Parts: sequence; C-alpha cells; structure tokens
Amino acid sequence: MSKFFINRPIFAWVIAIVLMMIGTLSIVTLPIAQYPNIAPPAIAITVTYPDMGFRGGVENYLSVLDSQRSLYAGQQTLIGVKLARLQNLVTLYKALGGGWSERGVQNTNVSARTNSD
Repeated sequence: MSKFFINRPIFAWVIAIVLMMIGTLSIVTLPIAQYPNIAPPAIAITVTYPDMGFRGGVENYLSVLDSQRSLYAGQQTLIGVKLARLQNLVTLYKALGGGWSERGVQNTNVSARTNSD
C-alpha cells in the first residue's frame, strides 16, 4: 500500500490537505463549553516565614554568642580581681614583716626533723 502513495505523490498531497481541512473544520464544531475549565496549578510562595525563621535563628544564635562573650568577660574580670586580691595579700604580708627566705625554710625543715626524732 505504501508503494501506491509513493508512486502517486500528488494523490498523497491531496489526501493530506483534505484531512487538514476536515481537522480545521472540526475544531470549530467541538463542544468546548462542555469541558471544565482547566486552570494552571496555582503556586503561592511566601518568603516572609522562612526569612523570619532564619532571622529568628540567627538572632537567637547571636544572643547566645553575646551571652557567652559577656560570660567570658565576666570570668576575665573575676580572675583579675582574684589576682589583685592575692597580690594585695602578699604586699600586706611583706608590710607586716613577713617574707620568704631560703634560710628560714631550711631552719624550719631542720627543726621539724629534730623534733620528730
């Protein structure tokens, strides 16, 4: 059958054109009103919620970092105060006449040994 149309190309063209005209006329007569309206899917994207969640997470993390920084600064201040207190105690001890000397430590160790015998 394909040889029939290959041998008669004009006849094939006429049939193709007639089929196209029938298709064009049938489009007008289709009952389109009977079909439901097909709307494209509606997609609503809101950026405010993820953005607010992101900002909330960043702000919470920044508040944690700020709290840790404040804690570190407070600990450094406490260490400085304790150091100053100990330095003042050493200064007071020296001012009252106390002091460290190797001779005093050796005498104490010798007297401790003689007392334990």
